[in-house]
Amino acid sequence: MNLDLIKSLRTGLLLESRNILIPWRATFSELKKLGPSKIVSESNERTDLLWENEKILNGFAIDLIVIKWSGLISLNRKFKYAFAYISKEDFGKLKVKLDQELGLIPKYKRKNELEFLYSYELDCVRITLKENDRFGPYWTIDIKHKSLINRILR
Repeated sequence: MNLDLIKSLRTGLLLESRNILIPWRATFSELKKLGPSKIVSESNERTDLLWENEKILNGFAIDLIVIKWSGLISLNRKFKYAFAYISKEDFGKLKVKLDQELGLIPKYKRKNELEFLYSYELDCVRITLKENDRFGPYWTIDIKHKSLINRILR
């Protein structure tokens, strides 16, 4: 179990290549100022912010994406969710790595015949590895900060 990793996840998500901590609940404007990121998609519905070839979770290389949804609901939305598309091979490697780094047995859930996930529950963060299907299989990692209210209700 890597206690330093778990401790840093309580505060935010560390971009290890740049040694920048993205603090949970930062505004989207603040996120855009943190290191060399780029807006890869901007529409009336959403804006996608990308950190390319970044390392997270103690050395795992990904292209990290944060989405800001448009509209009244997202006016004061704070950072609490990031994700990345990963390969099938990286999915397997990352599962083994997270098992070791977090010292947890993940919760397995089969969504249907083609989709399943592994979920790692920490006190303030949920990390989920998913095999999804939409016109063929694809794999993702989701990192979500749990709000204070969710932690109290647990």
